[in-house]
Amino acid sequence: MDKILIVSAHADDETFGMGGTMLKYASDGKCKLYWLIATQIWTPKWTEDQINSRQKAIDSISNLIKFEDVVKWKFKDNLLDTVSKNELQEKLIKVLDTIKPSIIFTPSYWDFNFEHRLICEIVEMSTKVYYSKYIEEIIAYEIPSSTEVSFPTHRNFPVNYYVDISEFIDKKIELINYYDTECHEFPHPRSGEYIRVLARKRGAESGLNYAEGFHLLRRIKK
Repeated sequence: MDKILIVSAHADDETFGMGGTMLKYASDGKCKLYWLIATQIWTPKWTEDQINSRQKAIDSISNLIKFEDVVKWKFKDNLLDTVSKNELQEKLIKVLDTIKPSIIFTPSYWDFNFEHRLICEIVEMSTKVYYSKYIEEIIAYEIPSSTEVSFPTHRNFPVNYYVDISEFIDKKIELINYYDTECHEFPHPRSGEYIRVLARKRGAESGLNYAEGFHLLRRIKK
């Protein structure tokens, strides 16, 4: 049975980015899912109500997806660049050696958000093939409101992998609403309508009704 680790720079990345795929994995019951959240929101930048709402969202999504474990680091959101890369790498290697995932999903290098890019770099640094022989695939996911707002001539997310989420698109919209402080009205990319439109677009690119787009960073066929 595959062990799949989903890495989020921030709680909400995973649901807005690949919520349909998470639901699909959870539905088929053929893998064990794990979730790593690298940062947490904090006062006074966020209110206590916002922090409590975020924790409720994490708990609800964890229960719905039935993660085997949720690893929550305590680094401050928006301040991850103040932590040494060596410390981040050492922490991630410990997580990987404990879980031994065969598949890792990560935010991408192509995002506007610097913490998404940093986490992707730490994943790259921590998954050398001669140390982590159990890892077979590393896949980057796009995150609405970050991936698509980069200058396209500078960072343009190159989708080369699609997952059919036609059966789960409505449930994905329900999932993102747990992050109520992050949801907005269309045309904001963190709106239910935008999420549906993006899934429709990725579906059209791949001959499906609704899909999520990814970039396959590495695959080792054994």
